[in-house]
Amino acid sequence: MPNTRTGLSLAIALVIAASTNAWAADQDLPARAPPIDQQGMQCEPLRVRSGDTIHMSIAPEHGGYLAIESPTRERFYMVFPQPDPSSPAQPSIPWDIFRRMTDLSIKVGDAQGYPSKGNDTRKVPIFRQAGTYTVIVSNQLETDEPVLDGWCKINFRP
Repeated sequence: MPNTRTGLSLAIALVIAASTNAWAADQDLPARAPPIDQQGMQCEPLRVRSGDTIHMSIAPEHGGYLAIESPTRERFYMVFPQPDPSSPAQPSIPWDIFRRMTDLSIKVGDAQGYPSKGNDTRKVPIFRQAGTYTVIVSNQLETDEPVLDGWCKINFRP
């Protein structure tokens, strides 16, 4: 004779499992959460090629630095404070103007910046190899522990 307690326990377990699955389906929860691709700003599209343009929406209160970090973690500065107008290293946009901007577009194939490694005063192309690049906005990036105002990850394929 079958054990009624075992049968009742199995029936309760099936009802709980069915209820949990129905709740999850109602909530439209993914099986696995997607990675976070941006915070404090929005970039579109998040997958680009050389001929594409990245459109950025930046919070009204943000710092005067804009940099893009390569897949190898090399940082390229595009906007930064430059107190010396005679310096050969000049930002793409003056930092005080950039601080007031809330929208910016960058053509991927034309994006250039100053590498953080070495004392190169020439801009170089940023998107040179396939991989994930990180666009960074901050009040100060020339420190070991910068506080970021916003960032987004862009997947580049040549």
